[in-house]
Amino acid sequence: GLEDDVEALKRAWITERGCPELVPYRSDLVERVKRKLAEQEELIEEERSINTPEPWRITAYEMEVERISYVLKSYQRCRLKKIQRYPLYSIKDLDVRERLSANEFEFAKSYTDLFGKHLTGTCVGRLPEPLQALDEQTRYDMIAKPNTQKHVFLRVVESIGQFELQAGLEPVFLDKDDIW
Repeated sequence: GLEDDVEALKRAWITERGCPELVPYRSDLVERVKRKLAEQEELIEEERSINTPEPWRITAYEMEVERISYVLKSYQRCRLKKIQRYPLYSIKDLDVRERLSANEFEFAKSYTDLFGKHLTGTCVGRLPEPLQALDEQTRYDMIAKPNTQKHVFLRVVESIGQFELQAGLEPVFLDKDDIW
């Protein structure tokens, strides 16, 4: 139901915010939540047209729709921010490209083109010829990548017991609500 999808959306949002690189886009979940939000908005309009003596109910529905919309938009903004931070990496790396939605990929291509034109017009065009390529991966790696070695925190949603975080290290026990 809607509550399960909202919980899944919250988890996807928190995961996206906590991960240094893009995680796979949850298109099925996003589309279901969008559809259910549209249905809720229709119900609110119907309640308004009935002129119900309980205006607090309409207000409660509206607040819930606003709350879910905020999480959905924040999830999408977080993904766009990562694409803007690492535009060439987002479209050149095949693993990352597969994690993008079709719209995100189009955005990444357009953003990369505009960003490249801007850099070429303002400063890169004035550099020596060997340093002008924005996507060069020779001696000078011009493609910015997220730092996958930085620390991340996680909260265990479900107890899974003993788990090996990294090969060669002692396994840890992951119990529900633990924070690592």
